[in-house]
Amino acid sequence: MNPGHEANRHAVGSGLAADFQRNLEILSAQYVPTSFLASNKRPPDAPYMVEVLKMSRAYDPRADLFRSKEQVLQGTASWPPHLEFGTVIRSEIATGLPYCIFSDLDPSLFRQPVTRPISQEQLVNEVKGIYAGLVKLEKKCVEIDNRLTLSREKLSHEHYKALLTLHRTLLHEHNDFFLASLHQSASPALKRLPEKLRMPARIWRHGIHTYLEVMRHRLPNSLDHMVSFIHFAFEILGTLKESAPAFEDIWIECLGDVARYRMVIEDEDLKERDIWSGIAHYWYSKAADLSPNIGRLPHHLAVLARPNPYRELFYYTKALDCVQPFLNTNESILTVFDPILKNHGPVIRECDCIEIAFVKAHGILFQDGALSDFCEQSHRFISLLGHNTGRISAKWQEQGVWIASANFYSVLRCRHRSETLLDKVCNVLHNHPRGDADALGIWSRESVESTWEPLSVKLNYTVDLTFSTFSVAVRRIDHENVLPHVHVSLVFLVCLADVPEVMRCIEQFVPWSLIVFFLNTIDRRGVKYDCVEGNKLLPRNAETVACLPEDFAMRGQIWSQHYYPVNFFDERPVDYEERTLERPGMITMRVERCLFLARRLASVSCLRCWGDIYTNLRGLPRRLVAGFNTIQTPSCLL
Repeated sequence: MNPGHEANRHAVGSGLAADFQRNLEILSAQYVPTSFLASNKRPPDAPYMVEVLKMSRAYDPRADLFRSKEQVLQGTASWPPHLEFGTVIRSEIATGLPYCIFSDLDPSLFRQPVTRPISQEQLVNEVKGIYAGLVKLEKKCVEIDNRLTLSREKLSHEHYKALLTLHRTLLHEHNDFFLASLHQSASPALKRLPEKLRMPARIWRHGIHTYLEVMRHRLPNSLDHMVSFIHFAFEILGTLKESAPAFEDIWIECLGDVARYRMVIEDEDLKERDIWSGIAHYWYSKAADLSPNIGRLPHHLAVLARPNPYRELFYYTKALDCVQPFLNTNESILTVFDPILKNHGPVIRECDCIEIAFVKAHGILFQDGALSDFCEQSHRFISLLGHNTGRISAKWQEQGVWIASANFYSVLRCRHRSETLLDKVCNVLHNHPRGDADALGIWSRESVESTWEPLSVKLNYTVDLTFSTFSVAVRRIDHENVLPHVHVSLVFLVCLADVPEVMRCIEQFVPWSLIVFFLNTIDRRGVKYDCVEGNKLLPRNAETVACLPEDFAMRGQIWSQHYYPVNFFDERPVDYEERTLERPGMITMRVERCLFLARRLASVSCLRCWGDIYTNLRGLPRRLVAGFNTIQTPSCLL
């Protein structure tokens, strides 16, 4: 070895370059327990560069590999004799200052790192040590956050910085705990520890959420520190999503929550706010795909939907209409109703007349207002709707689904005596769980005589609004944009047909003749009648049936549970950015589904009066048959 190199191995320089010295001091001041190795003497025949990286906690601090901050700065530390000159010392956490140690040899030639297997005893001891330190740090964070939450005292810059460092360290400890306990060599008992100790909930509650709330109540003074922590927490959660995939649904929802905090505190740059709103919407949608039956996730999406009244109302009602409803939505939904019902100026100016009428009608229903006011707003909405479906063109493909879904919830939540329609539907779903072979098989069972009395006045008006909206849609036979609305409405009707007691109450409001007219008139070129007339419209073969945009809107709602076969969405993955796109052939698929659902409705026992209608649908595209007038008319329309 070159003598100059040997000399450099045992001397850590007193002649550090100015920029290196400055960066080293910054790093040493920021990371007190961190040690750095460097060499400052550079003989002419041994050029090199220096990189300072934070040492990993995996190294033993008692080993001679570490040197104290004072020794490094004073130049009294020596190069470890067991490391060859030019060895790169790397770490798990980069400092962001790019320096590297190289000799005059080829820098691409490095020895392969030596890996030593870790025993179970060592791994258990490591997890115990990490958890012990984590508990102490967590206790300190909880104590400080609780005190600051109650006192609301003003903090100095140094206090903010110390608080930020404390919570960053706690997140690092959590990350280390997950890495150690979920190590590939860990035993099953060790891998169950994160769930047993409720670590995902603790990292969110004590490590992220409480701290963000403390900072939020001290805005704008805490803005810079809050933004810094949000970006750091976002990075840690992204790392945990990869290293602890067993809790992927939790990490994804947490990523959406953190992104929503970043969106909320951005007041000056509207473009930046929209970017973070889109990021939060992306992660919440991913979480909803993993847990479609949980109403909490549509509630989060409703918050991001402002100021779009249709979309807000859709997500809020879906949160209450899911298999596992999120009951806190009963309070949150008032943020949509109250400003419009009170004619709040800024909100009213941002909405169209038809949106105002629709939200007011549902707000009056939700808050048990005067039915005369409801009738006024619902009639206004219906009168504007006919012009609106043609004016907004393709936008109504999405808005029509939102409107229909909100209407359906209003119908289901109405109470008749001691039981709501929603309770009745839930009882049927509980007694007839969805089958994998035939998701629609239970709809052919015999009818049960109705024991219900006529509808209450409120339910009568609500059902009238729902099917008056549907009537406007099916009258637009020249508009393909109404097909998504017709599709979801027929799914809802088929669900109610499985509860004859309910269907007997509302069938008089359903525009049966208009449905037949619409299905006879729409363009059915390319329709596969073998699929329509089969027992299953949605086969398991992913190449046969694709997901439609409205499928994701219906997914998770109580009235769509028997429509989709098990694993229908899992076997047809659709990218988040592409799920709202209209692809070639989707119109034909919608027509096939509508015809299939109409055939199912015609075969249900409690609608036997409509049973001859489907026989006149096949093979008659774009025209109404001459024999339509001879079709048996439902008794409710006579």
